[in-house]
Amino acid sequence: MFCLDSSFIVDLIEGDKKAVEKFEKLQDFSLVTTSINVFELLKGSKNKEKRKFLENFFNDIEVINFDFISAQEASKIKHELSSDGNIINDFDILIAGIVRHFDIMLVTRDKDFDKIKNLQIEHY
Repeated sequence: MFCLDSSFIVDLIEGDKKAVEKFEKLQDFSLVTTSINVFELLKGSKNKEKRKFLENFFNDIEVINFDFISAQEASKIKHELSSDGNIINDFDILIAGIVRHFDIMLVTRDKDFDKIKNLQIEHY
């Protein structure tokens, strides 16, 4: 199972060659994203056509919600990062909490996720 991060979805929509190639390789696997990624992308989408495209995209893949255990995991990640002196976006910490809780691979180009211990990441 692969979790598609916002950066990947944006690059895929924009036709980035590496993202498109990665997406083609992932077609035989279960693809998911998180409710946090949905929020990030829809809040930034002011264009009606792009928003409709995103809504259809999210209807075609499973969206994993931020639940109680994911929240606990995210808080652990926040403490780990703080004790190491690392600061990253809180939305990324929430996404990482979900990904780590469900033990799935995160597909992203965002290098901030590399700062998080015990997180499965696949860059493209």
